[in-house]
Amino acid sequence: RALLIDMVSSLGYRPIECDSKASALRLLQSSPVDILLVEESLPGLDARELLCQVHASGPAVKTVLLSAARNSSAQESDAVLLKPFGLEQLSRTLAPQQE
Repeated sequence: RALLIDMVSSLGYRPIECDSKASALRLLQSSPVDILLVEESLPGLDARELLCQVHASGPAVKTVLLSAARNSSAQESDAVLLKPFGLEQLSRTLAPQQE
């Protein structure tokens, strides 16, 4: 988690770390959040359920699922970032979409 925080910070973002689904939902309700990175395989966290709740709860938040499974789909998230990944891949995934 510390490495990911460092990588995100180095790209100019201000990451806020949450250690549970409940704390992530509280943060989303109390502060503006542009991007939510969710680790798929953390114990005690149903990442896909969290992503669905985030998308159903209001303001648009870009969601990125971090996964080691090559067959992960982005159905619940806006993007899937397969591990291991480098800074360049992270940067491309977090970059705003050009419209």
